[in-house]
Amino acid sequence: MNLSKVDEYLEKLDHTHIVLFHEGGKEKRETEYGFIEKGLEKNQHCFYTTQNPQQVLDEMKEFGIDVDASIENGLLNIV
Repeated sequence: MNLSKVDEYLEKLDHTHIVLFHEGGKEKRETEYGFIEKGLEKNQHCFYTTQNPQQVLDEMKEFGIDVDASIENGLLNIV
């Protein structure tokens, strides 16, 4: 996909943001969970894919994200 087509596609994604992290340490987690937290505060949906869902939920809670409320209201989805 060339850059002009990417721009056209992204313009159609109203109120959407996407981020991908593969591996990393504390700085990656702070950036990642801060990004997710801001999206949840704006009532944006988060779909998080992982092989370790409980670990991610625990880390999000430690970061200060209200995981239970976000799951209950359907904004946070761990797959």
